[in-house]
Amino acid sequence: FASFIHGEAVQKQLREQIALYQFELRRSALRDAIKLLPVDLKEPIRIKMESIFPYVVYNPDGTVQGMTADIVLQSCEILDL
Repeated sequence: FASFIHGEAVQKQLREQIALYQFELRRSALRDAIKLLPVDLKEPIRIKMESIFPYVVYNPDGTVQGMTADIVLQSCEILDL
């Protein structure tokens, strides 16, 4: 049993599950903290980014691409904004 528990596959699965659990705890805490801010979360949040390739690229149709834009969008998704 001990060799099974200490095996590479089980240890990898444990690490992944613990990391996922910690992420869920942090995300939940951040979402709760956001709700305490004196901001109306029903209103749209506008963020102006400076167009600097490859971080931010404004497309002709108004959409935004780039590393910074991806991080902002992922952050909004994580925070449930």
